[in-house]
Amino acid sequence: MIVLLSLYIIISMLTFLTVNGSRNQQLKVFLAISAIVFLLTATRWEYGGDWDNYLGYFQNIRKLDFDEVSMEPGWVLLSYILKKLTDSYVAFQFVMAGIIFFCIFKSIKHFSVAPILTYLVFFAVENGAINYVRTAVATCIIIYSYIYVSERKLLRFLAVIGLACSIHFSAFLAFPLYWIYGLKISYPKYIILGTCVIAFFYVFGKVFLSDFSFLGPYVQYKLDKYISGQEAGEYYGGNVTVEMAIINHIIKKLFIFAFLFLFCTKELVENLIFRGLTNIYVAGTIFYCSVVPIALQFARTSGYYDGVEMFICAYIYKTINKKEMRLLFLILVIIMNFIRLRGHLDPTNPLIYNYHNVLFL
Repeated sequence: MIVLLSLYIIISMLTFLTVNGSRNQQLKVFLAISAIVFLLTATRWEYGGDWDNYLGYFQNIRKLDFDEVSMEPGWVLLSYILKKLTDSYVAFQFVMAGIIFFCIFKSIKHFSVAPILTYLVFFAVENGAINYVRTAVATCIIIYSYIYVSERKLLRFLAVIGLACSIHFSAFLAFPLYWIYGLKISYPKYIILGTCVIAFFYVFGKVFLSDFSFLGPYVQYKLDKYISGQEAGEYYGGNVTVEMAIINHIIKKLFIFAFLFLFCTKELVENLIFRGLTNIYVAGTIFYCSVVPIALQFARTSGYYDGVEMFICAYIYKTINKKEMRLLFLILVIIMNFIRLRGHLDPTNPLIYNYHNVLFL
């Protein structure tokens, strides 16, 4: 807890000091702080969700087995190769940290008009990916795919989606991103359409997802597990109801939407990248409100869409003309994301609450 919150405070201070500086200066600061986070990710020990399962799987690898239902092919292959080459889980973590770092650095360098502010939001949303699980790695790969979405390079986008799916099958849910980015319908119509989609999944979602076996046994296994758990009243580590989860999510997003549509309407028309990212952000809200009633665990996968928030915050900050309002926005972003980060930390779960490093065991 202390490690994550301390890093967030440092990033916040650096954001205040450099966010109005040149983009190259911000990239250098971002590179320095992310290098520290990279090392923390690569050398963590007994820290993060499903730690025992991941470590146990790696330690017990005897052969290359793609029939292992609990892990995807990409994760299986990478684990097997590193097991045979190094027999070191730390080496495996260095590789995963490298994938995360590459994807986030390349996407921020490509998109962000305020890199340090963008990284601050990413750090809060994903805990800097220090305590990553497979969905977090897949999310970072999907964020990287935004580059090919914006460049309209479909084949490269599909290749990256395929890579993400090999880490966690749920990444196939990001497939519509390519077309959502280019939507040109008005936002009122978009919201009406979204409301209809949410209502459909709220009523018929479990029936709709009852048979996805054509995507493989793992996908159906996870769907059945999450849906049956939700029906049994399991909230997957949380004590919030479905309705409260949706309300909380919308409240958090209203903060961003308010600034978007009060100060950025002209920019949304003129800047196609900004517009495309906002299209995805609206879709993320619709997606979250659609899948959470089916099972709260599906909330993780909304990150494939909500990853654009870190770029949108930077665009909003740079678009606001009034200095006082820009400062207010920055302060609110820092406060809201501190609350978000603090909410991720569970004192009852020491594997997530307390960071441990392999060098100090």
